[in-house]
Amino acid sequence: MRSTLGLLCLCWAAADLGTLGGQHSAEDSCRQQLLANSSCCLDQHGDHDVLQRKIARPGTAWPCVPKDGCVSTEGRRGDDLISVPEDATCDSCRILFLHGGSWYYGSPVTDEYRALAAKLAHRTRCVVMLPDFPLLPVGKYVSILTASVKSLQFLSTYQVWESCRPSTPVNMFIGGDSSGGTTALSIVLRWKQDPDILPAHASFAGGIFWSPWTNLMCNTPEYITNAYMHGPPPTDISDHVGDIVFNQRPLENMASFRQNALEYVGSLQMLKDPIASPFFADSEWLGMGTTPALYFAVGSSETILGDTTILAEKAAANGARVVVDIFHGMWHDFPMYSDGCGSGQPLWPGQRAWNNTVEFVRVASIGASAGGAPGNAGGWPLIRYIYDESAQGRAGWFPSKSRPLLLEHGRVEAGGHPWLKALVFMLFGALVGQLVSVGCAPLRTAVQKLLATKRGSRAGPEEMAPLLEPNRVPRQYSSQAVTGRRIGVPRAQPA
Repeated sequence: MRSTLGLLCLCWAAADLGTLGGQHSAEDSCRQQLLANSSCCLDQHGDHDVLQRKIARPGTAWPCVPKDGCVSTEGRRGDDLISVPEDATCDSCRILFLHGGSWYYGSPVTDEYRALAAKLAHRTRCVVMLPDFPLLPVGKYVSILTASVKSLQFLSTYQVWESCRPSTPVNMFIGGDSSGGTTALSIVLRWKQDPDILPAHASFAGGIFWSPWTNLMCNTPEYITNAYMHGPPPTDISDHVGDIVFNQRPLENMASFRQNALEYVGSLQMLKDPIASPFFADSEWLGMGTTPALYFAVGSSETILGDTTILAEKAAANGARVVVDIFHGMWHDFPMYSDGCGSGQPLWPGQRAWNNTVEFVRVASIGASAGGAPGNAGGWPLIRYIYDESAQGRAGWFPSKSRPLLLEHGRVEAGGHPWLKALVFMLFGALVGQLVSVGCAPLRTAVQKLLATKRGSRAGPEEMAPLLEPNRVPRQYSSQAVTGRRIGVPRAQPA
């Protein structure tokens, strides 16, 4: 008993080294501030080698008037923010990023999103556009989606420099955080329904989603299992567990989220619409056409964790290349706190999410440029559960070797591309067959005898018959399943 207590004390001391003398980690600093004010501490500083331009497109202006219910930045709204790396070229990749804020709050020119746009452009070397789409109650689901699609179309033809042609081939990405991630996924599904919403010169390379809200019914299991709770006072910051940003009781969270969603879509029926609420997209939608590569970053403590994991599994099962990074203990939109909430230390999981996002964009761009049919990992998403490797006492826990992200048409495995392997085996088989047929009579005779022996050892149809009762023949093997099947009949487009 004494030795056990000594071991526990030693473990506690090792875990608590970072907090001795009042020094807290970046994660603890962020947690303390977020518990006091859930709107605090977002990154405010971008990168300086990025040129940022405000653009007023015809027909995009809208008024935010407080007396009419608009609670975001008031006045004339609708201008886009475009961020261009200093070394951008006419064919640089393009990212349309949609800001979060429950469709009520947010703007491309608030400090946190201006900083996000500059970072994203600097680190990916892509041209990044944040549109100022109309917020509730001025805009609703249909008008917000329509405005966002038009923004994607504009970005695909945007002339980075005066010498660029609007039809220059480019790789396009869509992205968003929180509710912006919802609308971004809606755009992916809208594009699957009608690929012509993008011009022929623009390739839809991928999507990046941070803590997306995809289930507008608001009933995934983590609303309960990730509900916020804390130990009785006096309590340490580490005793606060669950979702520290949305820290109401589970039923209160579900009710307030769903009311917000109803204001966005307009009716109970639309909460399950497969485009408005992407969580409910089934194989009819996810299996339609091709799907660009998808990247998700989400915290393990989030109320809406299941919104990512369940949708990602369905998308992968229908042929999409999907990467999901789940960061241990992280809260909603944590990549936007990567500077450490003023602690003087970076938030390691936030920095890692940024690095993984950038790597995904790079690899997906290579894949899109290579062309060809996309592939996936056997119908399963690549899910990586990521711990904070910078925490005290974790030296030697994690692999030290760098492991690059592999996507179809991205980096080729050391053993060779699977299609190349298949081609080699096919050519070898053809060569052996040719030798047998033209000049190796003894070998040909031996092969024929072997095949005859194998055929003789198999049961004939009459021996198999009792195993398949006429009324229990699997439908996929019946003629009606082939002749009566209708392929690619789309569901009616939502209003």
